[in-house]
Amino acid sequence: MATTSQSLAASAAITITLNSLANNSWRQSVYVDNNTNLYMGAILQFVFRVGTSPTSGTIRAFLYGAETADTNYSAGATGTDVSYTVGNFEGQLVPIHTVVVGTTSDEYFKTPPFNIATLFGNALPRRWGVIVHNNSGVALNASGNEVNYTGLKYASV
Repeated sequence: MATTSQSLAASAAITITLNSLANNSWRQSVYVDNNTNLYMGAILQFVFRVGTSPTSGTIRAFLYGAETADTNYSAGATGTDVSYTVGNFEGQLVPIHTVVVGTTSDEYFKTPPFNIATLFGNALPRRWGVIVHNNSGVALNASGNEVNYTGLKYASV
């Protein structure tokens, strides 16, 4: 009888410029193309490092996606590493996690790993990406901020 188990790809960085992201700013990532690798899920983790003298605030992470292989992304995203204007789109973003920031300078925050397929209804779209809102009271640190994911497939052995 066959047994089904996880098969994890190598970890990969998502292209998004978070270092020195100004307070009260939004940033979107380059899209991840699931058209070729056909991952069943993706384990996503963020590392945030606040700057000097933050005030009590938050850093929030969201998802956007597209079911087609074109540029018709949800929530007005563009699929590129640029600033993001939230406008009336916040309700269309898929929330991932909120980090509550205190007043400690240069503090690191590493989110729990998330299988984001569950946030998309248990299946990854053809293209997806992340959006981050820094509301920590200061710009993020000039180094140490990153987003990584690991593709997930199922293997029958």
